Amino acid sequence: MLPLVLSFLGGAIFTPFGEEVLFRGVVANGLNRYGPFAGVVLSSIIFGLAHGLSVILPIAIMVGVLSASLFRATGSVWPSVVLHCVYNGANSGASAIGFGPMQ
Repeated sequence: MLPLVLSFLGGAIFTPFGEEVLFRGVVANGLNRYGPFAGVVLSSIIFGLAHGLSVILPIAIMVGVLSASLFRATGSVWPSVVLHCVYNGANSGASAIGFGPMQ
């Protein structure tokens, strides 16, 4: 049970927090000065590519677009963190019971 809990905490809490601080707080924030396209779309593509060239790429870009849009609309990284935590948490839970995104 402990490995499951630690895996969930890492994948659904700590990783989304770190990724959102980096990709929204630093990358999107830096690109926002060049307009919405750069701030939202380019930062989302960078976010997606950071997750690797695999079947997850389009999903990661979409989550990036949603997160970057939330960040741009609110001026805060926290709504993006919550979205990312919910998304990763749902996937972690689904994988734990045998319904992972790749199945």
